Amino acid sequence: MTSELYGGQVYYVKVFHYDEAGTGNYGLRVVQNDDNIAGDTLVLNSPITRLINYAGDQDVFVFTPSTTRSYVIKTTGSTDTVGVLSDSNNDPFADNDDSTDLNFSIAYTLTANQTYYIRVKAYNSNLYNASYTLIVQ
Repeated sequence: MTSELYGGQVYYVKVFHYDEAGTGNYGLRVVQNDDNIAGDTLVLNSPITRLINYAGDQDVFVFTPSTTRSYVIKTTGSTDTVGVLSDSNNDPFADNDDSTDLNFSIAYTLTANQTYYIRVKAYNSNLYNASYTLIVQ
């Protein structure tokens, strides 16, 4: 279940067995969604480590290059990642799954002072609690 919550409010979650007479253990997890379009700002050559929090999670990052040139945007680590590069209108124009290993790598010429969005997700949409490191070079 995914729901938008607001600060300063109290929320209740009701958990029940599908069979009225049933009992058993259950797990409940609450995570903060970091997928807003504002995203984390990336700095050239500064790696940033993040987590695929829940199944289907996609993390959003923003990069605004100061120079027009070719950049490499990639992940490192043991998580099988997929990357999508989008323009300032959030229209995707490049993506990659596996470069030379399980990590994605996108090489593209980006225009100075234009905003770009990078989405990172796990290749396996059921994967969660998996970390990766993203870098722009």
